[in-house]
Amino acid sequence: MKDYLNSWDKKPVIIRLEAFDKNPTSMMMQQLSGAFKKRSYINGSYIGSWPFAVYIRISGKDTANRLDATGTLNGLHEWLTTTENNVFTNLPYLGDDKKALKIEMTSLPSIAARYDDGSEDYQAIYELEYYCQGGIKNG
Repeated sequence: MKDYLNSWDKKPVIIRLEAFDKNPTSMMMQQLSGAFKKRSYINGSYIGSWPFAVYIRISGKDTANRLDATGTLNGLHEWLTTTENNVFTNLPYLGDDKKALKIEMTSLPSIAARYDDGSEDYQAIYELEYYCQGGIKNG
């Protein structure tokens, strides 16, 4: 998923996994607990949900930086939810047995933390819905 998010060409910096870079502006994605099956089928297939968050850390010394942070997370949402003929066009490849169906923003960009050095973290929470193929596989 991290590689997929890093394919977004409008990101200001590389998105890391569960750790910020040491630079003043950095981004990370974090896997959240709470993945679950939304729907199960008799053949063992299911529709699953996987929540994750994307954070951006900025120098919070002026309003422009804050607006840029929320704008970046909103821009990521626009990219993730691009559709053509009601079909999502920017979905990640999940492997042969899983297929991404959609990604939704479940929490609008908001401040997550503020630090003594003036830096601030903003976050948006997303949910990846996917189909997992079940059944018996022929060897």
